Amino acid sequence: MLRKGFLGLVSDWVAHSLDAHPRDLGIALKAFGMDSLVRHAGDTEDLSMLLSEWIVFDHTSPAFGGMTGLAYFCSHNPLRLPESDMSAYRELLDFQVGYFEVVSVKPAQSVVLHDMKGTEYDVADISSSMNLTAGGTIWTRIAQIAGVYQMVGSQVVREPFTYSPNMKKTIIAWGKNAVDAKHAATMKYGGNGTDTKKSDDDKYLPEKEAAQAFDEALAVAGMNSMISSATIKKWENNERKFPLGFSMKAVFFLMPENLTSKQRDHISSMLQIYLHNLPRKVLKGKTPLQASAEQKSEERHFDVDMYSYEDYADDIHGANALMPHDPEKAYTAYERLIRRLLDEKVPIITAFRIFCNAGLCLLMQSKDGIDPLGFELIYASLRLNPLYDFGLRQKERRIDPLHNLSGVPKKDRLFSKGLISLIEDRGRNRYRRTVFRKYEKSLEEAGISLTYKTATTPTLFRARKDGAMVKIGRNDPCYCGSGKKFKKCCGK
Repeated sequence: MLRKGFLGLVSDWVAHSLDAHPRDLGIALKAFGMDSLVRHAGDTEDLSMLLSEWIVFDHTSPAFGGMTGLAYFCSHNPLRLPESDMSAYRELLDFQVGYFEVVSVKPAQSVVLHDMKGTEYDVADISSSMNLTAGGTIWTRIAQIAGVYQMVGSQVVREPFTYSPNMKKTIIAWGKNAVDAKHAATMKYGGNGTDTKKSDDDKYLPEKEAAQAFDEALAVAGMNSMISSATIKKWENNERKFPLGFSMKAVFFLMPENLTSKQRDHISSMLQIYLHNLPRKVLKGKTPLQASAEQKSEERHFDVDMYSYEDYADDIHGANALMPHDPEKAYTAYERLIRRLLDEKVPIITAFRIFCNAGLCLLMQSKDGIDPLGFELIYASLRLNPLYDFGLRQKERRIDPLHNLSGVPKKDRLFSKGLISLIEDRGRNRYRRTVFRKYEKSLEEAGISLTYKTATTPTLFRARKDGAMVKIGRNDPCYCGSGKKFKKCCGK
């Protein structure tokens, strides 16, 4: 364990040094948001400890030559300490700060922590081992001193959160030590450098009023034909089929691509208000806000998630890029993508494009341009979104001519009709056994419609002789095999 006063020595020196530079101290206090945080803090002593930690470990100051207080202390050894001490202080520089999950506790010895990447640390800290419980999330700072991980910050902050894998990815992307003591103070005391007010998401509203506000937000964004407050209520009352957090995730991925950030934020906010004011069976008829108000603050717990289209962008773009030169592999890639969406319960708004592109892949592989499953996938894309213009063009170009029997002799028309019917029946039968049908069925059961007007066409590429992928030019032959230039065909 660290000897008594080890951390206090450097902390006191940094504080004393910064006091001698009032201008730099003022800049640090303002950057930390101290004035606002003090107004919200119930315990200013704890807040002062976080400020001190931030100045020592995290904040670079002109008073220390653009370094942190600790870095300057280690570089200049202003107190002329022996090398054995300075060696230990230099080990503090390789700290890790942020959120950790408590995996297990050894009372009066240590705690085992996982960071957001899942890396395990056995941290020696008697106090924490007597106060923390497995399964919790904490904010703390650790460093390895003389080969032993120890907590080296001023505080251990318990967080009432459980982070999803997506949220962990987001935190990891912020970079090492991004969640510093300033961040911890902001989270703990509800300040962000400005005065904060009670969140709009915490408003108490009658269920009917909250539902109406959410439906109005959907209507403004053109999403009222897809889902409604009644759909959300159905999901929230069936947690066996629609797990916790499904509503927020579903609405995020159902938002059309042409919405502004302001529209997206408004829909999310109205949904959050509705969810907080919606009575639940699992809460014995209470709303989440009512149930939360009856809990002690330390008992409240929140599941935090983060969603992004980028999670699926590589799969979508990769399959699109395969279409022109390897439709067989492209079909497999689209099939794999739909299976992933189904497994992860994601009703993504662009699913109808994936269906149509998969159908085209099958038709492109066929020598005569006829593939029963390919036809049915195009039909399915139009069931998902009857307004999908690209799908309508593919139906018009590839399916409708089969039904035009004007050039067929009368004596052969009955046979031709039977043949067409046989092809389409075979397509429907094959479709029933695919993951595409399972995904369409999951949308039906959830009460989701993907209908919205779209004038977008998949981004298409072709392979050059050297193997490089380049976007199809306006005057290149169309990928669909019509013989026309791209600009006069699918690129029209």
